[in-house]
Amino acid sequence: MGKGGYPVQGMLVALLGGFRFLHAGHVVRMSPRAEHLFAFVALHSQPVARLLVAGPLWSEVSERRAYATLRSSLSRLDPVGHRALSVDPATMRLADEVAVDLQDAQPLAHRLLAPAATPI
Repeated sequence: MGKGGYPVQGMLVALLGGFRFLHAGHVVRMSPRAEHLFAFVALHSQPVARLLVAGPLWSEVSERRAYATLRSSLSRLDPVGHRALSVDPATMRLADEVAVDLQDAQPLAHRLLAPAATPI
């Protein structure tokens, strides 16, 4: 483990305590649009339809413009960002090698909040 308990190898989307995207233990700088895109996709454990990504992220513009903004955001990602997303014509998801701190923390939170078993 590297600084802050984050993996030294691989990629991590950190949502707890503010957005960070790490690659090999180093913070990767992203545009605000890219951060929103990664955070939205990271909140879903399954592939997300592009419509369900573009619409909520850019709800203040027309559907056509939201799709154009999504395409633009994807095209402007650096090589690490491109590798971190698995995108096809209909859906997108984080690549298999990308960890998400929130997904890792949820099972622990459930265990901590579960009523303690009564001793026999």
